[in-house]
Amino acid sequence: MLLPATVADVASIAHTAPAAEPDDSPPARKSVTLQTDLITPFFGAYYLEANVRVSSHFGVLFNTSYLAFPNGDWKSRTGTFGVGLTYHFGGEALRGWYVEGVGEANLSSWRNEPSGQVAPLGVGWTGILVGGYRFVWNSGFVLDLAAGLVVLHLSSARVTTAEGVVASDALTRVYPAAKLGVGWAF
Repeated sequence: MLLPATVADVASIAHTAPAAEPDDSPPARKSVTLQTDLITPFFGAYYLEANVRVSSHFGVLFNTSYLAFPNGDWKSRTGTFGVGLTYHFGGEALRGWYVEGVGEANLSSWRNEPSGQVAPLGVGWTGILVGGYRFVWNSGFVLDLAAGLVVLHLSSARVTTAEGVVASDALTRVYPAAKLGVGWAF
């Protein structure tokens, strides 16, 4: 049988209930970052990447970019799509110290400037290896600072002009890489 509770009984129960403790737990870990690079536009390239956390140390990176690249009498317009792996040393993927390796496939459209002729699409590749530090604030803002190397290979091109066949050589270049990425984490 239930007995009615008095106001004194309710006050006594409420007084003995434990007080809510302050939440000192770390903020929720972010699982995806989207960012662009502020340095690449100075070199005629536009870059976008997404990093997805797959474990406490590893992330998978997907990127795409567009660049215009001159080579003598030729100029290429190149689009890329890449996939890579990021290792985070502190076990706090996607933030902190990291190294990443990325492989990209390139599709290039070469234009012979003197004749104005455009060659068929050519396939090339890019390899990127960088190390850096990624800051991810609780609000979601991302600042990514990194340095490393980029190896770029663009295929040769061939067009037919009034003077005959004109061809370019395949192009392979190695560049230092610097990354100043900004974006958002979700």
